Amino acid sequence: MKINDYFEYYDEIELSKYLDPSAENYSKEDNTYILHSVIVHQGSANSGHYYAYIKQNKHPKDWLLFNDEHVRPADRYEIFKQNFGGNYEIFKNKGGLGEIVSNNINYERSAYILVYIQKTRQHKFVCQNNLDIIPSHLKKRFENEKEDEKNAANKKKRDLEN
Repeated sequence: MKINDYFEYYDEIELSKYLDPSAENYSKEDNTYILHSVIVHQGSANSGHYYAYIKQNKHPKDWLLFNDEHVRPADRYEIFKQNFGGNYEIFKNKGGLGEIVSNNINYERSAYILVYIQKTRQHKFVCQNNLDIIPSHLKKRFENEKEDEKNAANKKKRDLEN
């Protein structure tokens, strides 16, 4: 059974109050953690699909959605407010006539795994964009794919004009 209830999570958490100060590796300074990625499950307990939101670098707005072969920028609302399941009643104005109608919507997606990184060690895991680390054969492949997409879009545009 998959539970799709609302669960609030944060981009930064401070865990000092949950730690034992007498523990061997306890530190007062290293207990703040930054959210680095959110793994989401969409579907039921029997089947579904996984995708991930990953923070690209230290800037809080630089999130990417990795969903199979599709990668795109993601905003904070999408990450923090749209990744919990449950049934919700949505109200809409019907046809501008002042009549309000309601619909029940069942969200079957839930943040499944949250990955936090210790704030003081974030620099070891999150780097600035560095295209130099991408192998040349992949750079060439990406350039070819972009060119193919551009050509397909231009062809579609020409076909619509004719």
